[in-house]
Amino acid sequence: MIRNVSEYCFKSKYLKIITAAVFTLGLFLFMGQVVQADTYVTVTGSTVNVRSAPYINDSNRITTVPRGTTVRVVEERGDFFRAAFPDIGYAYIAREWVAFYRTMGVVTGHAAWIYDLADTDDGLPIGLAFEGDSFAVVSYYGDWYGIIYEGELAFVERHHMYVPGRLLTVPPARFAQPIDDSVTGDVVARAMRYLGRPYRWGGNGPYSFDCSGFVIYVLRPLGVTLPRRSRDMASSGVHVARSDVIPGDLLFFATAGGGRVSHVGMYIGGGQFIHSSSSRTGGVVISNLHSAYFTRTFVTARRVL
Repeated sequence: MIRNVSEYCFKSKYLKIITAAVFTLGLFLFMGQVVQADTYVTVTGSTVNVRSAPYINDSNRITTVPRGTTVRVVEERGDFFRAAFPDIGYAYIAREWVAFYRTMGVVTGHAAWIYDLADTDDGLPIGLAFEGDSFAVVSYYGDWYGIIYEGELAFVERHHMYVPGRLLTVPPARFAQPIDDSVTGDVVARAMRYLGRPYRWGGNGPYSFDCSGFVIYVLRPLGVTLPRRSRDMASSGVHVARSDVIPGDLLFFATAGGGRVSHVGMYIGGGQFIHSSSSRTGGVVISNLHSAYFTRTFVTARRVL
């Protein structure tokens, strides 16, 4: 009997050690994957060099990438990030020419409510997340993280999520607030210069535009960096209620059906917005936000200035 008990204790002891080791290894791998596989930056310089080594040398320049390019970063090397580039693989880009885009957060509690506002009193719960669920995290708002939930900005209390910050710290949000009238006037005036320019899919201006290429071109002189696709652009800035839009705010529509963002324009005031519509409708035109068609297809508004 004593021999059996001893064997049982011996096996139990080593079983616990093995279990702990496996759990620790799994946690290490899990955390490593979150940090190294899901942190993204956006290129902010107009044309930025990509290098084969983390230092500046004429011989190590591989290629260049344009403003707005989004890449996955995996580690820091002094003043450079090592990042994964399409068709190139891993290479280096200077930290001064990129900005935080998003990272991943993981729900750590048993469950966490997802709210439409960063406020448990005024906000409404719009979803429920469970332990292990992961979301793209774009910013923090006091005690809340701003996450992307079903294509929209939503909020989870920070104590419910683990967000690694070893590469880049999640930045604070820019809340919607009134902006200088001269800025909105300038951006509207700039947009109006291109009325009548033809629509071309993939057009970045100045002689032709598609919808997202148009707003990127208009806002670029103000230092606003946006993703290239309208569906990705719809996560930029901060949410604004349709009734509260001001000139310069971006308007997003599901013109292809299915409720998914497929078109973007810029509000210019008076219930109107300017956008590169389509080749059929004349390229860059002004439309009525309150028309039946755009009321039906409207998805969200964002403030990026």
